[in-house]
Amino acid sequence: MSTMGKVLMLALSVGLVAVGILFVNATDVSAGAKIVQVEGAAFNVKDTMADNIKNFKGKHVSISLTSGEKINGKVVDVNHKYLHLEKLERMDFYDAFIDISHISAVKAKFRKYSNE
Repeated sequence: MSTMGKVLMLALSVGLVAVGILFVNATDVSAGAKIVQVEGAAFNVKDTMADNIKNFKGKHVSISLTSGEKINGKVVDVNHKYLHLEKLERMDFYDAFIDISHISAVKAKFRKYSNE
C-alpha cells in the first residue's frame, strides 16, 4: 500500500474512533435520565414582559433586543421599566441594565435532564 493510502486509512480510522466516542458519550449523558420541567419556568401571554421575566429571577435567560443584539445573563431584578442582568455570557465581570421597551424576545430554559 502506498504512503498516501496508509495516510487515508489512518485518517479514516481516527475519524471512526472519534465518531464512536461521541456516540458513546452522547448516550451516556441521557442514559437513565429523564427530561423534567424546570421549577418556576413559565410564560403567560396575559402578563407583561416584566412579569414574565420575574419568573426567572436568579436564573439565566437570553434577551433579544429590538436592535437585534442578544444578551445572555442571570436575572437580578426587574420592574415595569428596567431589567438588571448579571454574569453576562462571554463578558466576565459585566452586568447589563436594559430598558424593557427595547426587548423583543426572551428565551429561557424550561426543561432539563434529571437522574432522579
